[in-house]
Amino acid sequence: MVTRRNPPHAPPPAGDILLLWKGIRGRILEFVSDFVLRISYFLFPASLVLAMPV
Repeated sequence: MVTRRNPPHAPPPAGDILLLWKGIRGRILEFVSDFVLRISYFLFPASLVLAMPV
C-alpha cells in the first residue's frame, strides 16, 4: 500500500484558514458597525425627544 503525504481529507494549510478567518471577521465587523450606526441613528433622536421636558 502506498502512503500518500497529503491525504484527500487533509486540513487546508494555515494560510488559507487565516485568509478565510480574515474575510469572515471583516464581514462581521462591517455588519456590527453598520448595525451600531443604524441603532444610534434611531436611538439618538428618540433620546433627544425623551430628554426634552414636555
